Amino acid sequence: MLPRIFFGIFVLALAVRLANIASIHLSGGSFQIEDSPLYYAIVDDWIRFGRYIRIDDAGGMYREFERLPVYPAFLLALEFVFGRSDLMVAVVQAILDSFTCLFVLSAAIRYRPIVGVIAGVLAALSPNLIITSSLVVNDTLFLFLLGLSVFAMFRVRSGGMVFWVVLSGLALGTATITRPILVYFLPFVGTGFLIFAFPRSSGWVKRVARAAIFIVAASVPVAGVLEATADAYGKPFLTRQGGVHLLGWVLPMTHPDTHELAQGDASAVWFGRFNEAMVEQGLDPDLMPPVEIHDRREAFALGQLVQVPPLALLKSWVRGSVLNLALPAILYDGRVRSLSPGGFSQIPGDSIFAKLSVYFSEADIRWLAACLLAIVGAGVFGVLQVAGAIICTFRYPGTGISLLLAIGYILGILGPVFAAKYRLPIEPILIFFSAVAITFVWARLRPGDTIAGSEH
Repeated sequence: MLPRIFFGIFVLALAVRLANIASIHLSGGSFQIEDSPLYYAIVDDWIRFGRYIRIDDAGGMYREFERLPVYPAFLLALEFVFGRSDLMVAVVQAILDSFTCLFVLSAAIRYRPIVGVIAGVLAALSPNLIITSSLVVNDTLFLFLLGLSVFAMFRVRSGGMVFWVVLSGLALGTATITRPILVYFLPFVGTGFLIFAFPRSSGWVKRVARAAIFIVAASVPVAGVLEATADAYGKPFLTRQGGVHLLGWVLPMTHPDTHELAQGDASAVWFGRFNEAMVEQGLDPDLMPPVEIHDRREAFALGQLVQVPPLALLKSWVRGSVLNLALPAILYDGRVRSLSPGGFSQIPGDSIFAKLSVYFSEADIRWLAACLLAIVGAGVFGVLQVAGAIICTFRYPGTGISLLLAIGYILGILGPVFAAKYRLPIEPILIFFSAVAITFVWARLRPGDTIAGSEH
């Protein structure tokens, strides 16, 4: 019975994703978004120079570590097999994302069998997973690797071989050098692996030994990038994207001087102020090496952020968290975006309601209709997610609290920056909470249903 369920969920997930891809392709839509050309530029330089490097604006060569190497390597491998084809990238990502749905099913089924089945169906039909998997961005590959790590970890807990320990660690480490959002979470994952990823009958010697293997396996991919950056720049790091992120996104959306401006205008203000500060110090930003300008941007942005009143910082983070959780994923679809008034972050306004008023007043009626349906759907599932989190935490405090902490970590890293695709790392958790709530409601409506009420 169980293999049939897994096969059915996989077929459903893949069929829905391929149908979406066919719809985009036949309608002349694009599989690319803003970041896609950046990845292809890296691939082009990798092919041209035979190393993970790129050309800067002044013509000098340096290794490209603003974007981590795994996704460009993924694109490079697909290009070697299929040629450059956004369509084939989307198809391969659809297959990976269908396996991610199985990882969600496999994890949720351990809570209750019916919860796992419902979670698998919800994952297969998740707009966020479907839409993101059709785009040339690193999120789907990242989520697949993260899901593979968790799946292997559960196999370890079920008494699996050392192979699963190594696979779990390698997948987690590779996910970290696909999207660096996990980098601060790794110590907690290592601790959690030591405590939770083994049967209770396991002795402490065996636990410590396998935890050490896990940590080494997770460290290998990360260490490779750290070694390469140290070789190229003289100091180890994973990415140099932080300076641009803080100065161009976090600070503009948080600081009282600019939080009411459209994001593009606010970002220009802070890059201008940074350049002025460098000139005052006798430095030319255009001549700085990549590492130095990153470090100075990061230091400048952090120096400005510490001057922001704590309440304003909290307000920005809460607003960003709410929007990251609430924004309907369908609004990120290219066909729907083409009807929208533009990026929401580009709308000026002194409050979220003022921005929404301007945004909706400029919108196409077809976009408004899609938005209304999406908001209603997101509202329903938002209620289910909250209810499922409460139910899970009361029934299994360890599981519930751990998952809520994981959500808090991701939202804390994202801060005031929001978009539906940014919540992709926590989408499986939200799907699980929704499945828990649906099962709870079903059990109340059908009290005699032993399947809904059975424990696994």
